[in-house]
Amino acid sequence: MAMIGSSCLTSRLLFLFHLLLVGASAFADDDFTFVVPMYSHEFRLGTSNATVVESVNLYPNSTLPGFGNIVVLDNSLRVGDDPNSTVIGRFQGVLVFADMSINSSLSAGNLVFTGGEYNGSSIAFFGVFQSFAGSVRSIIGGTGRFGLATGYLVNEPIVYTSPTTLYSLWTAYVKLPPR
Repeated sequence: MAMIGSSCLTSRLLFLFHLLLVGASAFADDDFTFVVPMYSHEFRLGTSNATVVESVNLYPNSTLPGFGNIVVLDNSLRVGDDPNSTVIGRFQGVLVFADMSINSSLSAGNLVFTGGEYNGSSIAFFGVFQSFAGSVRSIIGGTGRFGLATGYLVNEPIVYTSPTTLYSLWTAYVKLPPR
């Protein structure tokens, strides 16, 4: 009887040791497979080529979005901050203003690459977006070169180039599983 108990304990310890080794090797390498910088360029509602629409506006007299508002975006992704720089894709997503105390929103979207090195690929992300500060969101997947991607997406604070246009530097830190 004691023999069966110690055999069971040994098996469990070996299994836990195996999990420890697998877990340690999974987190030992902090290097990212891809670091992808890009600029999101936005043309606000009211311009002839608007890339953002406030589909739900509960506060029409306010200049800022408020709790419950929903914004849909289809911004261009470019290689630089110049609005004439090369287009490499689109930032397509939705913002739901779900914070009653500060101007931040829940964001979900895709970075869809239509040109350049990652043409035909995409990165999916989800997280909190703060309008007037930098934000970090989780990469939750992708397609093409970014299939099964994880990591995080950092965007710098927004730079207004006019009352109706803005841009922000975005950097995707992408990790791919071994293939």
